[in-house]
Amino acid sequence: MSDIYDIIIDLSLEKKEKSILRTHFYKNPQEINKVMCVLEKCPSPEEKIEFLRMSFLTSDDGSKHQVSAVPKRKKFSINSTIMSWDRENVYYVNPLKQSGELIDLICKGDYVLLHGARASGKSTRTMQVMDDLEEKGYICIYVAFCDLTVDDVDRFWENVAINIKMNLDSKYTEKHKLGKIKQQEPFEIPTMRTLEDIMEIFALTAKIWNYFYEEPCKKVVLFFDEFDTLLSPNNVQVCNSLLTNMRVIKTSPYYAIKSVVGIGTFSILNLNTTNRSVSPFNVSDAFQNPNFTEDEVRSIFKEFMNDYSKEIDDQVIKDIHIQTNGHAGLINLCGRLIESVPNKLDYACWKHYEHEKLGVWISNYRTFKRMIDSLKMKDAISAVNLLRTRFLGNSSDVKIMDNKELELAKFLVSEGVLIHIDSNTYKMYSSLLDSLIRRYVIADLFPLAPKIHVPKQNDKLKTLEVLKEAVRFFDREIISRAFHYSFKTAHSTVCK
Repeated sequence: MSDIYDIIIDLSLEKKEKSILRTHFYKNPQEINKVMCVLEKCPSPEEKIEFLRMSFLTSDDGSKHQVSAVPKRKKFSINSTIMSWDRENVYYVNPLKQSGELIDLICKGDYVLLHGARASGKSTRTMQVMDDLEEKGYICIYVAFCDLTVDDVDRFWENVAINIKMNLDSKYTEKHKLGKIKQQEPFEIPTMRTLEDIMEIFALTAKIWNYFYEEPCKKVVLFFDEFDTLLSPNNVQVCNSLLTNMRVIKTSPYYAIKSVVGIGTFSILNLNTTNRSVSPFNVSDAFQNPNFTEDEVRSIFKEFMNDYSKEIDDQVIKDIHIQTNGHAGLINLCGRLIESVPNKLDYACWKHYEHEKLGVWISNYRTFKRMIDSLKMKDAISAVNLLRTRFLGNSSDVKIMDNKELELAKFLVSEGVLIHIDSNTYKMYSSLLDSLIRRYVIADLFPLAPKIHVPKQNDKLKTLEVLKEAVRFFDREIISRAFHYSFKTAHSTVCK
């Protein structure tokens, strides 16, 4: 993992800003891992600077403040997890309202897989759930695998141990400042470098728990973000080691860990479908990260209209929800685009902006650029062909019965292209992604337009030649399905 202090030095920040940032992270080391994961997702130095300037820091008197003034108007957040200190600065739907089932599973002691598409708000939901559990007396430890997962088991556990140590140091310091430590004598959490160190610190008999609780109890919840990185073929041994030891903890009464939450894409549900039979996670208890409802999307844009004195046609907001299927990242990209449009946005104007600009914005967004690149790889051609012939242009559920096609569909779900409805039923994730894939994947892999000049004679079209050339690019299989997939309805005036 890159050093946060090196990043601060390299960025074009003012000298005073760098000093404040260094002081803040020195006093709050538990935040470094979270912030580093956000910075890794910022594609440019400018976005890193913007994120750090909007983040809370510690002033000379120890109080929290913004390096730059709090914006008068909120912004749509893209490319980052919404942290607790940033919730007042961005348009934000409190995910706690739809997290009751997840919290109940954790409090029951289940080991839960929280899955969802990339950029759909999983990490943001995790942060809010952690806040709620902390208020209930739990100790929540967050470790992101984005920079920790390596192909060496010992090095992996060393990275995890260091992060857990930073979390525990922070929890102890925080409770000590608040006068909530149960023992008066000072205590220093021992150095942690190995799996054995982790198992020892989480034993109910470990000295640390006498400082947190009146008597030892199972009140620790581990959150492992970017859990799907474990599924890389290079990380098989690391994955097996993690799952085996988490199962040991789950089945033993001698550890302080109440629950473990693995956070990642749909692919993490495959942990129990391979030879990894030791997994402590029960797929039946998996929690799918909910998308925004239409009312939540409406609430966000209502607040936006008040802040920016804009008027947005209600049909536009409804269309945004339909086109994005409530995907948090896509909705924020739509909002960021609308920030720059005229003060009055009707449906026809919105569709123009959607066609001319939105696709380009989405394709440059890191999450979807990675998806596009993944689909264009040689190994994905069979999956893309399934997508092209069965799903694109089709908003209905599609049943897949062939075992090979089922594996391809699972891959497309893990990439965030499809939604898994039930055991063998899938559908396109959203209309926006449908359009994006047609434009940036299918057009490259399956050319659908002639490359010759338009046949003309005396500046007049040679209609028969044009038709003959065009017919060569018709897709017989797609045409045969056209009747069943014809579902579009025009929502704006069509010129006669």
